[in-house]
Amino acid sequence: MSVQSPPTSTEACRREHQSAFAGLGTTEFAMPRVAVGPILALGAEGKGSVCFYQGSCAEMVSGLGNLAQPGPFRTFHRHVKELLERAGEGPLLIAHDLHPSYLSTRLAQSLGRPCLPVQHHHAHAMTVLAEHDVKTPALALVCDGAGYGSDGMIWGCELLACRGAAFDRMGHHVTFPLLGGDAASIETWRPAAALLQAAYGDAWPRDAVGRLGSNVLSDISRLVARRAVVRPSLLTSSLGRIFDAVASLLGLCNRNDREGQAAGVLQSAAAGCIGPPYAYETALDAQHIRMSLIPGIRGVVEDILERRDVAEVAARFHGTVASMLAAAARIAADRTGIRLVALAGGCFTNSLLRECVITRLAAARLEVLTPRRTSYGDECLALGQAVIGAAHTAAGFSAGANDRKGR
Repeated sequence: MSVQSPPTSTEACRREHQSAFAGLGTTEFAMPRVAVGPILALGAEGKGSVCFYQGSCAEMVSGLGNLAQPGPFRTFHRHVKELLERAGEGPLLIAHDLHPSYLSTRLAQSLGRPCLPVQHHHAHAMTVLAEHDVKTPALALVCDGAGYGSDGMIWGCELLACRGAAFDRMGHHVTFPLLGGDAASIETWRPAAALLQAAYGDAWPRDAVGRLGSNVLSDISRLVARRAVVRPSLLTSSLGRIFDAVASLLGLCNRNDREGQAAGVLQSAAAGCIGPPYAYETALDAQHIRMSLIPGIRGVVEDILERRDVAEVAARFHGTVASMLAAAARIAADRTGIRLVALAGGCFTNSLLRECVITRLAAARLEVLTPRRTSYGDECLALGQAVIGAAHTAAGFSAGANDRKGR
């Protein structure tokens, strides 16, 4: 198995100043790059984190909670103020998520310091690469529920080539509508409706959603019948929403009362098994690798209509996703010559999916990196932001100038 653990040489990080994160479980990283100037990174929003990168040491605190709630935001804001005092009046670059509405973004822009917006999935990838002390270009499969893309869409199934401050969006899943906007992350039948429309158009089989109940069937029919033009900000490539959709179609979970609930139920339904994959697409064009699970959705629906066992369908779906991701990574590796692949994003908390992807990548003789001291989710996003900020500064980028090549 070609999965790397972080080098032990990064375990210690000496500091001259007492951490502003006292009592909050600071994680310290000895960094391969000495920061030209201090970097303060403010993470995302749903799972708050802060990272202060100065010299060759980065200190990160995670577990600050949902910044949309008053208590966690007050704690977050207090520590940001303490770090600003620690940095003094000298140069300081503040890195934050690209999403314009995040409270962490708004706070960053209100502080009167140079700011660098960082694309969400690029930060995810660089968090893992920083933990492993990677200095060379690397590929990254970053799969989650949502992250604001540099094209204004909601990304969530991404294949990136990362080169420090810059990245290329080499591939992604085809986009589909987020019916209902944010409600699509809670009511799992909404992405199910969007994917049925994508797979079948108006001729989608009503019998396929019989397990959802008459009320949900009515709601799906109403949404699909609208055929409204969806603005780009409500188009997504989210793998998390696709897992939600399949869980809904199988009658396992129509509502996420907690993050990742439907995906967790779908993983449990597979009972630790991986089945033969349904059809999927990994088409290569002049610009990027086009991934699509839409053919697999048709396969899921056909098995539902044939009353196949739920465990069998769940296992086959996991195998389909893993096969698609690994196939896309192999194409990217052949195009770039990069043989190192990082896995990041909340979808990889699914151990069944993760191990299946790792196995397929290793079989292709690709080297795989996974988090050990950090996490797959947004809890540690600030570390990646800080690393990108330091790389921008070292390369002489002006604050606020994004070198994103996402398409």
